[in-house]
Amino acid sequence: MLTFTKARCNSDKENTDVHGLDGPGGRSRRPSEKLRQLMAEQQELAERREIKAQRECKRLQIRQLAQDGSETDEREGFAGDDQYGIDDGDDGSQFTSRIIMMKLSGRCKERLSYSKNKIPRVPPAMIDIDGEIAASDDEDIESHSTPHSSSDRQSTQHKKSKSQYLGSSTPPEVEDMLTVLDESWDKMAPTMKWHRESSKEDVLETTVVKAQKLVEHEGCPRTRDYNDVTQEFMMTAIGEYRACLCAEAPMPNHIAETSLLDVSWVQACKATGVNLDRTPQLAKIVTGRGSQVCGQLKTKLRPLIKAIFGFHSSQSKSAVKKNQSLAEGLKEGMNFAFKALCIYGRRGFLKAPLIQKIINTMWFVNKHDDSIRFHKHFKPFPYPALALVLTAIECCIDEWTMGIQVDIPFTIQEYRGTYDSHLKCLQAFEEATKTHNVLPAICMRLYEVGCIHSGAAPFSAPTEVTIST
Repeated sequence: MLTFTKARCNSDKENTDVHGLDGPGGRSRRPSEKLRQLMAEQQELAERREIKAQRECKRLQIRQLAQDGSETDEREGFAGDDQYGIDDGDDGSQFTSRIIMMKLSGRCKERLSYSKNKIPRVPPAMIDIDGEIAASDDEDIESHSTPHSSSDRQSTQHKKSKSQYLGSSTPPEVEDMLTVLDESWDKMAPTMKWHRESSKEDVLETTVVKAQKLVEHEGCPRTRDYNDVTQEFMMTAIGEYRACLCAEAPMPNHIAETSLLDVSWVQACKATGVNLDRTPQLAKIVTGRGSQVCGQLKTKLRPLIKAIFGFHSSQSKSAVKKNQSLAEGLKEGMNFAFKALCIYGRRGFLKAPLIQKIINTMWFVNKHDDSIRFHKHFKPFPYPALALVLTAIECCIDEWTMGIQVDIPFTIQEYRGTYDSHLKCLQAFEEATKTHNVLPAICMRLYEVGCIHSGAAPFSAPTEVTIST
């Protein structure tokens, strides 16, 4: 029993030494959690009041210096005071409210300007109410590509904002800094690389329109399968392509065909104002219409050959023999291209009525035909188209060489050599008669008579040129 009492007395002594609090009966107790929190708050309040007293002392000193003409900024002495949130008359138990100057508080209110440039313009440096420079978010001012008017407007706004926020009490150091910024801005503006603003024409040229297909099918592509805009563009492109084809290369190879397609597509873009995306299907439609020129020419020429030259479709021996001799006589020396054959010789080269008649039927049907719409390709009538007409006439005559009419396809593979020989013949004829300008006059006459036939425009009676060979 003595041992237990002694141990308990030692424990009470230990608690008295550690905590220093006496409980009832002379025993010491540990402070409660609430008591420890109260002691901590009192200690913190004492520290805050001490800091407040130090700050008030500094403020009085700075005010005294400011009255004496010192340039010391009062805010520099209290850069870290806001974290305590202590105001005058605060006893530590209340929250206070104050107006905090944000970065945009000192900016002048300006209207937002529309700009097509992707790079934002550099806002000018401004001064807030407390005298600090409100710099932009981008500290490094780079050389931006903006229009000239935008730079002048920025410089004017910069000067206005400076005069608005700077008063007579602005420190000299701040004024010097603003002067340096103004000079650097004025030097930098003329040396910037300006980009030309996009005009309406550039937008039309660079904006690519995709064709909208309305009807899907497994057959060959057709123009009527697309929307109205695409159809209008395609009709212009097809007409331009056919005109270029007849005027430059009626029997083209793949390279010439691609080149003609590129030229006609560009011309269609200029004529319609639509930059349509060229797809393989659309290109196939255009080139397919061009390859139909030879077939259409032969189809219109076959009945004229039979009627004008007098071929007979009878299968009797006499009719067959007569057709054979007539076909051989027409092909000999290009007799079919002359106006008259007599015992004295041939007259009127390229004046045969058949040539003018087939030209009128093929290219000058009415005033809406391709030769009238794209008259720059047909005035005067082009030599390649005239050579194509001569080649088609020879193809139709070849069908009667056996005495009876046999269908012979008028293809590029079969008659490319014949076309080249006729074109060389026309070039040689022009060279031989260039002194009298005979062949250009004949081609101009073909065009003028064709225009009269189409009813496009009245022309005076053309002067007839007769060549005897």
